[in-house]
Amino acid sequence: VSVRVAAPSMTRERLALLAALKRPYVYAALRSGITGASTTIDEATLAFIRSIAPEKGASGGITKILGGFGIRTAEQARLLAPEVHAVVAGSVFVDCIRENATKGTDAVRAAVAARARDLSGH
Repeated sequence: VSVRVAAPSMTRERLALLAALKRPYVYAALRSGITGASTTIDEATLAFIRSIAPEKGASGGITKILGGFGIRTAEQARLLAPEVHAVVAGSVFVDCIRENATKGTDAVRAAVAARARDLSGH
C-alpha cells in the first residue's frame, strides 16, 4: 500500500484532493526541511493534523494518520500521540544505530529497544 504524504505547506485544495483519494493512511510530515532535525509540536502542528483528520463518524476518506518528521523525544511523541494513529520516528533510530554500531549487534538491538521505550514513555 502506498502512503500519501501531507505537509503543512500544502494548500487546502491539495489537501482536499488528497482526502478524496480515500487512502487508508496518510503520512503527516509535520514540518518542512530536512530529515534529522527536531520538530516543535505546537498548536499549529496539532491544527494541521486536525485539518487532515477525517470527521467523526464520516465514512471514507483518510482513516489513519501517521505523524512524524523530526520526532526525537518522548515529550514530542506524547503531544502527538492523541492526534494520530501512529507516531513515526526515523532519524532518531538511525542515529542510535550509528552511535552503537561498533559495539555489535546485541548492543545495537538493546540501544534501539531502549530508545523505543523512551519514545513511547514506557
